[in-house]
Amino acid sequence: MIANAAQADREMAGLFRDAWEVGAGYVCQWPNAAAVDINSLDTWAHWSQQYTTGRQGSFGPVGRRKFIKEGAVIIVCFTPLAKGSTVGRTIAQVALGAYEGRRTSGGVTFRNVRIESEGQGQADGTDRAWWATAVVAEFNYEYLR
Repeated sequence: MIANAAQADREMAGLFRDAWEVGAGYVCQWPNAAAVDINSLDTWAHWSQQYTTGRQGSFGPVGRRKFIKEGAVIIVCFTPLAKGSTVGRTIAQVALGAYEGRRTSGGVTFRNVRIESEGQGQADGTDRAWWATAVVAEFNYEYLR
């Protein structure tokens, strides 16, 4: 069972990191990690997560109360416009496979894993244009406190 949010966060990131390093082989930007110079990259991804709700699932003495957390992991895969959606879709499948039908060892479960949006944009604040493909994996887990 998950002990705390930090453990859950590590496990969720670990699933993606393992799949991405083996299946895609491109750089990924992570929260709280050293900045990556994306201007020198051809293809890359950005991993983030967002908690959307948290609630108490049961009452009882300290250490026996169940709490439930829910949210989404969001991975945006960026490719140059010249490669467009073809490469973007290919690497998005790696991100999809990292979470679809999966559960971490501590009990974080994933559902509604999907490729949600695709489109063109400037991701780095420069004039360089990217094709962006977003993958969303909703998650939930429980812990006792």
